[in-house]
Amino acid sequence: MALQYKFFIIPIRTGAEAESELNRFLRSARVVTTHQEFVVQGENSFWCMAVEYLSDGSPQSYSENAATGDRIKPDYRELLSPENFAIFAKLREWRKEIAGKEAVPVYTIFTNEQLAKIAEKRITAKTGLQEIEGIGEARIKKYGDAVIAVMVQEVKSDEQKPKDETHSRTELETPSGMKTQEQKNEAKERPVLFDSESGKSSSGIPQSRQR
Repeated sequence: MALQYKFFIIPIRTGAEAESELNRFLRSARVVTTHQEFVVQGENSFWCMAVEYLSDGSPQSYSENAATGDRIKPDYRELLSPENFAIFAKLREWRKEIAGKEAVPVYTIFTNEQLAKIAEKRITAKTGLQEIEGIGEARIKKYGDAVIAVMVQEVKSDEQKPKDETHSRTELETPSGMKTQEQKNEAKERPVLFDSESGKSSSGIPQSRQR
């Protein structure tokens, strides 16, 4: 058995995801001791946790040994439409850039679940952010303008993309009783089937019987 260390950062405002990860680890690992310290950074304050544990060198991750029933991270590529997932990806890029500048964990800005909701609802006004669970006034005040700017740009860009040709093609109205050229061509290509009993073709035109 080898002594190992694992570190966790748990924000005081949006720490649910990090807290769940810590608890999963504590349930699955052979913990020797834990160390914690509270770091004061205003609304971005957080707990820093160091876990000392024993490892047998197995390559399996602790999540594979965790008790059943633990929360599984959602696959947003499956949960969101392709268009909304593309917006979600852009939001994550923006979040990563901001987190790097502020030297804070990405989930202290917005969690993946919150970004997915913003993309899914296509929120383009700060008032809409209030409808997302876990987003308070402080974060709206700090990041609201920036995330809305990203959303406005991405939604506008998506709406300007050409739609599928079959949906975008304009259908011309044809006066009653007249056939379009496409219908005429289709009629020419349609095979004529003869009915021996009625003496008529499938098109309704009488055919001469062979004697």
